[in-house]
Amino acid sequence: GADLSNADLAGANLIAAALDAANLTGTVLRDVNLANFDLSGAQMAGSDLTKANLNGAKLAKADLTGANLTQACLETAILRSANLTQAILREANLRSAQLSLAIMTSADMSRADLTGANCSKVNWTRAILEHAVLHSANMTGAILREVNLSGARLTAAQMSGCDLAKAELVGSRLTRANLQNAILHSANLDGAVLDSATLNGATLVEANLSRAVLTSAQLPGADLTRANLAAADLSRCNLASANLTAAILQGA
Repeated sequence: GADLSNADLAGANLIAAALDAANLTGTVLRDVNLANFDLSGAQMAGSDLTKANLNGAKLAKADLTGANLTQACLETAILRSANLTQAILREANLRSAQLSLAIMTSADMSRADLTGANCSKVNWTRAILEHAVLHSANMTGAILREVNLSGARLTAAQMSGCDLAKAELVGSRLTRANLQNAILHSANLDGAVLDSATLNGATLVEANLSRAVLTSAQLPGADLTRANLAAADLSRCNLASANLTAAILQGA
């Protein structure tokens, strides 16, 4: 592919350019229109894509390590198996994007919109997703250890088998979310809204669910050993066969 590393292409017209497998390491691409471009396997580490239009772009297996995608438009973009380690995607639009198997460790996705995105098996370890919108997103089998999802909207998200150990979910909205068999060991769900959520077989050992809303939630077989449920709303909650050994239920 073409070598455009460290070039300043801010605002450039690249409509006719062929950038498949191009070297765009450190390239400045602010405000550039790359909609529907094929950037599969492109080297884009450290590139500046602030407010770039990448709607429908093909970025499978692209290296976007440390790239700046603040407020970038990535609606329906294909990012399967892409590397976005430590990338900045604050307020980015990723609605209906394809992100399965992407590496997003320590990425900053604060206030990003991932509505309806396919995020299955994404590695989000220690990523920041504060106030992100993940409504109806497919996050099946994703790794979310030590992730900050405080204030995030995860309504109707598919999160079965997710690893959310030590995740921060303070004040997050998980209405109708599917967390079947999810790992939430030591997760902080203080004040989280989990009404009508499915948590069958979930591991919530030592989780903080104080003040959480679990109205009509399904928790059959869930492990709540030493969990803090103080002042939680458990009305119509199904706790059949759940393990509540040493759980704190004061005011619940």
